[in-house]
Amino acid sequence: MKREGTHIGAETTAARYDGRDVLRISGRLKLVYDATARAVTSQATALNATVTGAMTGAFAVWLGHEK
Repeated sequence: MKREGTHIGAETTAARYDGRDVLRISGRLKLVYDATARAVTSQATALNATVTGAMTGAFAVWLGHEK
């Protein structure tokens, strides 16, 4: 099954996806997600959650000290 989509930003950029989880941006850049990248996904998710929580907490403390 072939999936196609487009993304339009500040510069017109077309991103096309195919069934092999290959991302092509403007036909020049290809990112292939292999087994190693999939294994790192949970670590990246944990890091993202930790950093987001820390930033939220720091923001709450900062707001608490505003007068």
